[in-house]
Amino acid sequence: MKIYFPEYKDALGKVDGAFVLELLRKAPFPKDLMALEAEGIKPIWHDVKLRGHGYSKADEILKYTKESVGLNDGADASNLAVKWFAEQIIELD
Repeated sequence: MKIYFPEYKDALGKVDGAFVLELLRKAPFPKDLMALEAEGIKPIWHDVKLRGHGYSKADEILKYTKESVGLNDGADASNLAVKWFAEQIIELD
């Protein structure tokens, strides 16, 4: 994550939270998050049945993705690895 999305802690906050794990499972890197846009991030929050300020946080997450200085080359394998790790954490939790 530090290589491809160095701002992930600022953008996502608590990395082991339910929403963040679901988001990492579906769209871990800036390119993926920008493809979802705010309207694609909000249903993830809703599908996990979470409450809170997630809808307003979607725009903030996208702000960090647009300004990210992470690498884009070779992200495919890492993308799969992050999704797999997030899924394993969710299953173990």
